[in-house]
Amino acid sequence: MTGRWNVRMVCVAAALSLTTALKAQNETDTPFTGSMGMSLTMPVTTVDGPAVKGSHDGIREGKDNLLRRFWTSAPDSILPYLDRSLRQELTDYIDMKVRAEVKNPFGGSCVMDTLTADYLKVTLTGSSLMEIKMLPAEGDTVFCVVRTYGKDLKESDVTLYDKQWNRVGTVPAGEISSFTVMPADMSGHRYGQLCEWLDPAMVYATLSPESEQIVFQVNAPFVPTTDKKDLHRILRQKSLTWTGKGFN
Repeated sequence: MTGRWNVRMVCVAAALSLTTALKAQNETDTPFTGSMGMSLTMPVTTVDGPAVKGSHDGIREGKDNLLRRFWTSAPDSILPYLDRSLRQELTDYIDMKVRAEVKNPFGGSCVMDTLTADYLKVTLTGSSLMEIKMLPAEGDTVFCVVRTYGKDLKESDVTLYDKQWNRVGTVPAGEISSFTVMPADMSGHRYGQLCEWLDPAMVYATLSPESEQIVFQVNAPFVPTTDKKDLHRILRQKSLTWTGKGFN
């Protein structure tokens, strides 16, 4: 038991160091402050291969489209990989119906995967992406921004901003226990054993282009192969819906 515990602690320290490094490399803005880390789903326009799928009709309201203006005006602290001209270039490629990809100043590629009238998704690096959802809020507009780090083990920051990129709130994922349910045919002892593998846990979020929802899911990075199947049985994703004042 002691050997297993030591191995877990070494893995935990390595994973936490990796997550910290990814966040420091990507941005310096204040991250999501949930107890863990963190899917909103209109017809979409996605980039898949050399050309854009779907129609752009109705997506733009000229060059003053609110989501586009919000995207291009992002502070460098939030989007260090892309300056304003590169952000604009991505949306221009979308309008041209070609693959929306640019080279960032660090030599990597950034791809705008999806753009609709109220949603966008951009792959910033091989291990980070950003989603933005425009949401109505009592006669005004707020933007839910999800920044996800990692590839196999993912963790997200979820922040709400006004039109000027002023932070107006965060979206907590809740306690890790809210992501688990004990099956009727599983013993309490076995359930407890599996829950131990969720300490620590990494939680990530996804936004959907088609609805005003956010979905949280759990990463269990250190579970052994022999327990993965049973752990999958107890895990549940969590969906929250935008109410106009927050997610509930």
